[in-house]
Amino acid sequence: MGKNNLIAQKLMQLLIKNNFDVITMNEQNLSDKNSYSNYLSDVDVIYSFLGPMDVDLCFEALFESINEGNINLRKFIMCSTAGVDKELDKPIKYPNVKDVKEYLNEQRYAIKIVDEYEIPYTILRPVELVDTAFGKVFLYKEGETMPAGKVSTDIVSKIAYDVLQNGQYENTSIGIVEK
Repeated sequence: MGKNNLIAQKLMQLLIKNNFDVITMNEQNLSDKNSYSNYLSDVDVIYSFLGPMDVDLCFEALFESINEGNINLRKFIMCSTAGVDKELDKPIKYPNVKDVKEYLNEQRYAIKIVDEYEIPYTILRPVELVDTAFGKVFLYKEGETMPAGKVSTDIVSKIAYDVLQNGQYENTSIGIVEK
């Protein structure tokens, strides 16, 4: 989900290169539970790179569709944002977001939906995104103070791939920054 997101595009390249089947969906009306029904039957892992706004509404519809279809997911990976846990040592910029408070509240609620569904999940919380990797990667646990900064889309897509390939970061939320 969120196939036009740059991180999602890089992740799809990694998955296809390593012989994973990738299904993308028509993303016209993701707040309608019926939008998902044609895609869920063959899916056991969902990656979400939706946003910035209304992710909570999309997740309400998605999980309602999952419940109605008795879909058994093996893993749910969501790319959210740093700052959602009030963990940053100073504010960062959120591109294409006019109301930061509302944006972070929507992200928190979407994460709560995922957490309460009780399937294995990983939440990725990158800081400001840049195109090219430039430093060492640091990961921060949920609730742990982390520095504001930048991280490349390449790094985030690689971590998203590792979550599936190596089973890392199960049932956790990780902040990601490069220094």
